[in-house]
Amino acid sequence: MRPAVSRFVSLVEAWDRNVLSHRRLALLKEPIMRDARKLDRALDEVLVNLGAMVLRLADPEVTRTAEERQALVQSVRQYARCADRSEDPRVHELRHELEETIKPKPGLRIVWSR
Repeated sequence: MRPAVSRFVSLVEAWDRNVLSHRRLALLKEPIMRDARKLDRALDEVLVNLGAMVLRLADPEVTRTAEERQALVQSVRQYARCADRSEDPRVHELRHELEETIKPKPGLRIVWSR
């Protein structure tokens, strides 16, 4: 073959390889998306279980010291960041409950009068 023809043949062969690889990718895409949905659901279940554990730790009888309270606040903030990416309403409900537990509660006020 002449050089120009061989160059054309090699370009056509490269194009065929690309088309073939794109077709393979298209065939693989659907099972990958199903697997991704399964992973999302599994992660949501993990987040629900984790949120329930952190909610149990939010009980005032469990978190008594300032260090424990600080660790609880950090755990709630980390959970909230993970919950942002979830589409599961249970995860968002737990996030809301957890954020309510770390909000400062109105304490007693000292009133001074003459």
